[in-house]
Amino acid sequence: MTSNLDRNGFEIVPAILAGRECEAIKNLAASSLARSAGSRQFLEYGWCWDLAEKLRHHPLLRHLIGPTHVTVQCTYFDKSLLTNWLVAYHQDLSIPVLAHVPSPACTGWAVKDGVTFVQPPLAVLQSLVAVRLHLDRSEDDNGPLRVLSGSHALGRVSAADLPRIRAQHQEETCTVPAGGILALKPLLLHASSKALSVAPRRVLHFVYGPSQLPEGLAWRRLGPKQGPLDAPNSTVSPLRPRRSQI
Repeated sequence: MTSNLDRNGFEIVPAILAGRECEAIKNLAASSLARSAGSRQFLEYGWCWDLAEKLRHHPLLRHLIGPTHVTVQCTYFDKSLLTNWLVAYHQDLSIPVLAHVPSPACTGWAVKDGVTFVQPPLAVLQSLVAVRLHLDRSEDDNGPLRVLSGSHALGRVSAADLPRIRAQHQEETCTVPAGGILALKPLLLHASSKALSVAPRRVLHFVYGPSQLPEGLAWRRLGPKQGPLDAPNSTVSPLRPRRSQI
């Protein structure tokens, strides 16, 4: 059976976490952001790594995340009237890798927060799944994600093609309750407006991908021990962080 994620490029699953769990994770995220070099590096915190693995194995998400996929990235977004932004329609084309490789199939090399990013071959981007865990409710007034349904099937698109694509694909506003997730394909065209409400919109954006990459690429996967990981080895609940991370 084809899932909404495969067909439309996105799928919303409510009630993955309870309210008390969201509150605990909000506190952990705020503490981690204060000591982190950047919001793209949250997987170096044990609570975040454990949460990523909990989501990967969650029975309601198994049909969305491939059984052989691994956790590769987590970015924290905290949108409010004080930290507000808008993002035009775009695709997420870059992934974090261990090092530069001399391959013409890999483009757009960049370094962000000390991490090397690259635009890999199209097949890699098509295999990725992003899972956005909403710690607050996401409604029309606090900058929810908007998507062009089905646009992930177009592959990489150019800015010149956007007007035509917007005319051909239905725009959907992704409102998600606190504790719910929005899963999407990174090639799905998505955007967000500025928040109009005082209510914050805090999101943990996890990315899962195949364990092996082509063209000599390797994931840059740093877990709580600050070293390269081939597989997760922690079973600690995200609501019971190690004392060194509180």
